[in-house]
Amino acid sequence: MELISSELLGRILSFVSVRDQPWTICKAWWSIVNNNPEVMAHILVNSTSAPLLMLVKHGKSRGSEHCILSTLDRLLKMPRSCLDNYVCTCCIEAILNGYDITTSLLASNMLIDSEREQLLVYAIRKNLHHDIVHLILVEYAPRADCQDGQALVYAAQNGDLDMALLLLNWPEDAPRADCQDGQALVGAAGNGNLDLVRLLLEWPENAPLADSLDGQALVEAAARGHLDVVCLLLEWPENAPLADCQDGLALVEAAGNGDLDMVHLLLEWPENAPLADSLDGQALVEAAEGGHLDVMCLLLEWPEHAPRADSHEGEALVKAAEWGRIDVVRLLLEWPENAPRADSLDGEALWPEHAPRANCQNGQALVRAATYGRLDVVRLLLEWPENAPPANCQDGRALEFAARNGHIDVIRMLKSKL
Repeated sequence: MELISSELLGRILSFVSVRDQPWTICKAWWSIVNNNPEVMAHILVNSTSAPLLMLVKHGKSRGSEHCILSTLDRLLKMPRSCLDNYVCTCCIEAILNGYDITTSLLASNMLIDSEREQLLVYAIRKNLHHDIVHLILVEYAPRADCQDGQALVYAAQNGDLDMALLLLNWPEDAPRADCQDGQALVGAAGNGNLDLVRLLLEWPENAPLADSLDGQALVEAAARGHLDVVCLLLEWPENAPLADCQDGLALVEAAGNGDLDMVHLLLEWPENAPLADSLDGQALVEAAEGGHLDVMCLLLEWPEHAPRADSHEGEALVKAAEWGRIDVVRLLLEWPENAPRADSLDGEALWPEHAPRANCQNGQALVRAATYGRLDVVRLLLEWPENAPPANCQDGRALEFAARNGHIDVIRMLKSKL
């Protein structure tokens, strides 16, 4: 790197020593920096880890590409280690600014093959306009299937049907529709773009299987409430995912979101429906944490394989207490008394069983409620007529955490029960 000349450095230092005309000094300093690309380049390199990006943004602020070209030329002659780690970001900024010369200089001097690929992937991940992506593919010639089709995966995650078509139809090195074992399908399903999901499944070459990655597309669609996509996948004529794939994870995700229609659909699916108590009742726990009473009742009342209200040693109660879901806490604690009757095979009426104990997990529900200042839940647990947790359970952790977080009302409640 070239050093600033002693003559120029002397001029700069002479300005610093003058105190009676500060504005004159500032203007003179600006004139030196602005009109001397060498100085500007050195200042940028020594003041930021991304001098190229800073320079391109400077050109935008001044409304002219011409004002940065001389400095850019100096920067490009410096060692690569002095410049930006991610040159593709600078190229994108230059393209967005309409700086054709800057973009060309950066691409020809800085971009190796891997960075050209990164430029394509970055542009699609940022959901830039199709014309920009087309320009990158034509001018800088990255492979459309670079990084194992990551560009297609990002296009699918964005739900961009036109971008996916642009990549899949690219005349050279187009990505496979089933790249990364079907991750594009998973991304499209999670986005909820039904047309894009169908496009990938029907692609004439290397179409992804509907149950790719053990049904992950189904799980993503269910987790985000895309009922139409879930139905499409489950009804696909070949290699349809099982409704209970991944041990019923789709059901768990839907329950956690309080998606009653999705939970109904999965539980009632005619083949391989997930059990209501899949993953040892995790769907109930997730619904309790979210405060979804309707989903909880549906699960607890399901005629087959209903989850126990005290699944995971009462984890549903603990989560509900932590989030202050007092209606859920009461529902769980009262479950045997308040549940509707269900007819057994011999016609005798049975009551559901296995309500969680108010002091389950050594009073963990009380500790969580106290920690987060859930006064109503703390009172309900302490005053529960059966198996109420003691106020000093777990060596007084409820009181300790309430005090640490400044929940005065909870502290008073706990002390009144000691």
